[in-house]
Formats: sequence, C-alpha cells, structure tokens
Amino acid sequence: RVHALNLLTGAEQAHSPMVVSAAIAGTGVASANGVLTFDPMANGLQRPALTLAGGRLYIAYSGFADTNPYHGWLLGFDAITLQQATNYVFNTTPNATTAVFGANPGEGGLWMGGNGPAVDAGTNLYFLVGNGSYSAQTNGGDFADSFIRLSTTNGLALADYFTPYDQATLAANDTDLGSGGMVLLPDEVGSAAHPHLMVGSGKSGKIYLVDRDAMGHFNAAGDTQIVQMVSGAIGGMFSTPAYFNHRLYYQAVGDHLKVFAVTNGTLSTPALSQSAGTIGFPGATPSVSANGTNDAIVWVLDNTAVSSGSPTGPAVLHAYNAENLAQELYNSSQAGARDTAAWAVKTT
Repeated sequence: RVHALNLLTGAEQAHSPMVVSAAIAGTGVASANGVLTFDPMANGLQRPALTLAGGRLYIAYSGFADTNPYHGWLLGFDAITLQQATNYVFNTTPNATTAVFGANPGEGGLWMGGNGPAVDAGTNLYFLVGNGSYSAQTNGGDFADSFIRLSTTNGLALADYFTPYDQATLAANDTDLGSGGMVLLPDEVGSAAHPHLMVGSGKSGKIYLVDRDAMGHFNAAGDTQIVQMVSGAIGGMFSTPAYFNHRLYYQAVGDHLKVFAVTNGTLSTPALSQSAGTIGFPGATPSVSANGTNDAIVWVLDNTAVSSGSPTGPAVLHAYNAENLAQELYNSSQAGARDTAAWAVKTT
C-alpha cells in the first residue's frame, strides 16, 4: 500500500492508503496469457527512495532477498489521488522465460542502495537495474544490469539505455550494476560534445560516465560507446556518490572515502585524496555541507556493525575535510558515551 500522511498529525490523507496493483504486456516468468501482473508477495521489497516528478509519485520495486520469480517494477501514481495509471508502468524483464534464459529468468530488481530514480528538467526518469535477464540488443525487452532513461510525457516509455558489454558475466557472478545509485551531473562538468552527463557504479567497482542524450545501448566489443569507464579506482558500490564543486566523493565497500575531479566530460584518477580509514559492507552514501563552496565537510555513516542484516553495535558518523579527506574533523565514537550513535542500520 501507498500511504500519504499529514506531516503535522500523521493522519492518513484523503484517498490514502492505496493498494499497489499493476499489469503490463509480457510473456516472461509468472505471466499468464500475455500479461504480467505485479505480485506483492514476489515484488513487495520497496528499497529505493520515492521520486516526485511532474505531479506523479514514482515507486520502484525488486524482490525479497533474490527469491525467484521476481521482476523490477517502476510505477507512477497521481501525487494527489494516489491513483495508478495503467500507462505509468515499466517492467525491467517482462519477457524473460526459462526457455530462453534457463533457471531463474526475470529478476532485474531496482535496488540502488536505497537511492531513488533521478529526474531531469524534462521530467525524464533515470535509474540502474540489478542482475537478471538481458535481451534488449535483440529487441527482447529485458534490461537487467542497465542504465535506463524513461520519458514521462504520456506514460512511462523507454527513451534510451546503456548496458555494459560484460552484462552476461555481471549477471552470472552476481555483480549487479544496479547495487548502487546514480547521479545526474550538472552541465558545469560536461564537455561541448557531452554536456549532459550521469555517473553510476555497481558491485564491480567500475565507474561509468554516460551521456544522457546518447546513452549508447549495447556494444559487445566493449564499452567504447560511452564517455568514460574507469576500472579499479574504487571498490564495489552499494551506495551513491556525492557531487560537490567539480568533485565526486565515493565510499565503496571495504574502501577509503575517495574524491575524484570531474571536469570537461572527464573523471580524473587517481583520487585527489582519501581517508585514512576504510568502511566495510555496505559502504556509505556521502553528504557534503558547505558555506557556498567554502568550508566544505564530507559526512559518511559507518554501518559495518550490521552483521547479516542484524545490528551488533552502533553506527559511527564521520566528518572529513572535503579538500583533504586525510583530515578527519570528527567522529561520533571519539567522546565515549556522549556522542555514541544508535544501532547501525544497513540502508541508512
């Protein structure tokens, strides 16, 4: 169910709650008579943040702990009435069958480390897809391990996509592209040839810099059709980088907090600076606070006290000098019980 609550009282708004239901044309696993229906028992895990764009609320879904069969869904609801329009439905793997893909077809969940779909000034939606079946290059309609752009003018419609050349390997090795979130970069870091950029990374640790206007689809010979691919600079991502002042800040799994310059359509390596310490699974999504572009601080939350989904200790909040990450300004474990945070939670 989708709930709309009054901020002051917590009371349900008019039309709330609304039961989530959807159907789309598809012949994939769990479909019937050419129709694939949203199954809340299989697809009820709603990890990504919600996105509000053009008067619609967009909600993304995946599966419970990779329990098959499941698919990735993106659904649009009227932000006032919570009605779900039949044309505001997108499924990532609607036609994946066992006959074509063998055991466990479909999947393509939307996880993104808790990050929601991004939206540009034209209300186009962007997101990353996790492991699963891929057949887009043969017009099969399945888009696992891909960057996706959807137009929203008259319903949800595929506008463009990019899929890494090694998608089959990513899926076979559980190296989801869509484990982390993606960022739409401001035009100030673009080039004349590629003014509108986005960046994303998954479990492989590869950083993909993609032209939002021409995403490149699929190239079996390599990822040479995109603006840039950087390998080996960071660990696996279950989080989202922060952008600030021509820089990208990454906290990958088992890695140092790192900052890279991005300008004129290029991400430069190695890192400009990095923290002395590392953070284990699931890494962290940094935030930056600043006075304009001055006195910038990068904040990260260390949740590695989470063990197998259960907390075993407190989270630790860290603050670093954004100009030199080797300088830690503060962390919440320094003053004993005074600043100790509450229990660690995986997706905060």
